[in-house]
Amino acid sequence: MKVMITGALRFFNTFYSISTWVNECNRNLPSFNAMGGKINYTAGPGLVCLITATLLIAVDVMLHILVPVPDRSSKEEIEVEKGNHTSEKNADIKSKAEPTAKYTKPSSLKDTS
Repeated sequence: MKVMITGALRFFNTFYSISTWVNECNRNLPSFNAMGGKINYTAGPGLVCLITATLLIAVDVMLHILVPVPDRSSKEEIEVEKGNHTSEKNADIKSKAEPTAKYTKPSSLKDTS
């Protein structure tokens, strides 16, 4: 839930910032050059990338809303995530993960002294 809220705030904040910047640029930049010719401003690749990234924030928020996340319902699942293996099932899994063979140096690498 927190990710969706912060994502939505990030989207609206970024969108507002970009739109304010574009409006202020259009208002404050000169309309005519030194020779008296009219200047037309267009969105460059940097602005297009910023707008695209902002729209991808909205897509990210929508995906967070649409993809269900399983609830951590049992205390055992939380303990397993913390690394506290208290149940027999988890202890059995942990014991199977332990290496069974010990490393020994090959005879060609053993000390001769």
